[in-house]
Amino acid sequence: MDAIFAFIIGLFAGFIGSIAAGGGLISIPGLIFLGANPIVAIATTRLNVIAGGSVSLYKYAKANVVLWKYLLPLIIPAIIVGILGPKLLIGFNEELVQRLLGATLLMTAPIFWLKKDAGTVNKKRSRRRVLFGIPIITIILFYGVMFGAAAGIFLIYAFIYFYGMTVIQARATSSAIGVFATLVAAISYINFGVVDWQLGLPLVFGGMIGSYFGAL
Repeated sequence: MDAIFAFIIGLFAGFIGSIAAGGGLISIPGLIFLGANPIVAIATTRLNVIAGGSVSLYKYAKANVVLWKYLLPLIIPAIIVGILGPKLLIGFNEELVQRLLGATLLMTAPIFWLKKDAGTVNKKRSRRRVLFGIPIITIILFYGVMFGAAAGIFLIYAFIYFYGMTVIQARATSSAIGVFATLVAAISYINFGVVDWQLGLPLVFGGMIGSYFGAL
């Protein structure tokens, strides 16, 4: 029964995440509801981010809306984040993680619902602003691999503000770097043995289906 619920959770999280980001606001509380502790829930939902994000990224790449040229300077920061983030999270006390996660969910949930329409036109940004965007995006990725909730929304806003992208370009480009950082983090979580595969596999299947239809 838990596997069925995990599939449904992944389906909705993948669909929402591919449309407007914020899938972690559904998947992480969903796995905690099914009995996973917060660290396991965060680690396991990284699989869903990779699977669903890869499906969305494939469709965005086919539509030629991923701005690959901006991603090269972010590769090394993404690798560092993917290695250090899980290590820090695993070192936290479980009760502390639960409190931090609860706080982040409460603070970020309104952002998902109150998101304003932005990035309707591609705008040229100064080199200074683009460069300043790199550490900001690195911080968001750090937050994303450790807690996940609404990190995709923050990435979209960052790419719009610092790089002048349209919403669709920001969604597509943030999906690319987000999947890469999360892949590195997922390998770390798997090595630490905190991924629940019984919940993770149905979550992934649901996420892939939801992301496919959400990215149409």
